[in-house]
Amino acid sequence: MKKITSVLLAIGMLCGIFMMLPAGAAEIGSFTDLDENAWYYPGIAYAVENGLMVGESDTMFAPDLTLTRAMFVAMLSRLSDEKPSDDVELTFTDVPENEWYYDHIRWAYENNVVSGHSDTSFAPEEPVTREQMCLIAVNFAKHMGYEFAEPTGISAFLKTTFLDDEEINTWAYDAVYACADAGIVSGTGAGAFEPQGKSTRAEAASLLRRFIRSTTTTIGEGVVNEENKTITYTCKDKFADYAVWVDTYDENDKVIKSEYSDDLAFTSVTEYTYDQDGNLASEKYEDSKKESYTITYQYDDEKALVSFTVAFTDKDGVQREAVYDKDGILTSAKETLGDTVNYTEYYADGTVKLTQVTMRDEEAGYELSFTTQFDEQAEVTQTNITIVYNGRTMEVVATAETESMKITLEDDSWYLYEQAIDAEEISYTDSQGTTKTLTAEEAYQEIMEKMGLGDELPELPPVDFAA
Repeated sequence: MKKITSVLLAIGMLCGIFMMLPAGAAEIGSFTDLDENAWYYPGIAYAVENGLMVGESDTMFAPDLTLTRAMFVAMLSRLSDEKPSDDVELTFTDVPENEWYYDHIRWAYENNVVSGHSDTSFAPEEPVTREQMCLIAVNFAKHMGYEFAEPTGISAFLKTTFLDDEEINTWAYDAVYACADAGIVSGTGAGAFEPQGKSTRAEAASLLRRFIRSTTTTIGEGVVNEENKTITYTCKDKFADYAVWVDTYDENDKVIKSEYSDDLAFTSVTEYTYDQDGNLASEKYEDSKKESYTITYQYDDEKALVSFTVAFTDKDGVQREAVYDKDGILTSAKETLGDTVNYTEYYADGTVKLTQVTMRDEEAGYELSFTTQFDEQAEVTQTNITIVYNGRTMEVVATAETESMKITLEDDSWYLYEQAIDAEEISYTDSQGTTKTLTAEEAYQEIMEKMGLGDELPELPPVDFAA
């Protein structure tokens, strides 16, 4: 029996990291400044129990202490289980040989995990910024031959974008989004990343645990239960088993349910249905974080996959629907918030092909649609505006050469106004065969009268999509 989804492989990436000054190993229970019910406790316990972090003393862990560059490098050095070569010499004048972090920095420098601020300055006691942590983590992964796990849950269908990504330095930009897409780092809660922000030891512990589970997880061989028609798999990171999922099969040996649970009480359930030809028709996902999505699959007459559609409602209440081709390339996306719909189509390389915003107000009796088409060089080729007001429709089309407006009334009679971009006069034709030439002012008055708009267009609300 073959597993049909990898969604659960990396879901268990929550909390972890190691670090700190040479204060002697301690059991997690010996630290008096830790709250067992606090969000940070599982990550710190993981780091301490696996020898990745120690306290500032036998009884003090200092979870709120700001993380320094030396501390973070030391964590990764310990995780690597490697030592620097004897012939590696540092040119940094601010890294004395008698400091606890000397060999850790030598190791990191030798393996291109981190560099200094200059040839002579490393700044070991300087706080490490959030973007620096991402770059160092990516460099470490490259050195170790690690690959980040694919995003899971709803994150697999949402492209991470931070509102302040212009503040991310170019040297860290790709690393920040690589870590974000892998679920290793996230925003601050307001849609921002704060790339120059600082981190605490507690936050670092959580980050490293996620990093370890993203990069070192392996899946054990399934244990088959023929009576219950299930196979149970175990997820293991570098140190220990941490999660289990159970696949349940039907009489045709097809997975109909996958149930996941990890050591942090995170759970998820994915249910599958099949069409009459035995092709996967849909999958529905729900987890303990109240996230859910539904995927439906479309096939051609030869039973070959053509596309699949993902639908879900995000945490801001926006209903989202994304359509992918058979190779998993996004072809279109739709977002609905109240009476406003935002629709986008994409070329195969991911550039935008078409955007459309539709707003409607049933009480006011109108619907507005604004559409822009682009070529593959991202240049605008055509703009369309459609207004439906009290049963009458006005369509405006603008290209690089011409602009036109067509009004259609309830009885299907129509009136067409056309103007070349460099022309003063407007050409008029209608469904009765009438033709004439108008000035812009004359055309405007006719259009407003035929649409029944009076002297001005109805007031339209702004587009209001959650970030």
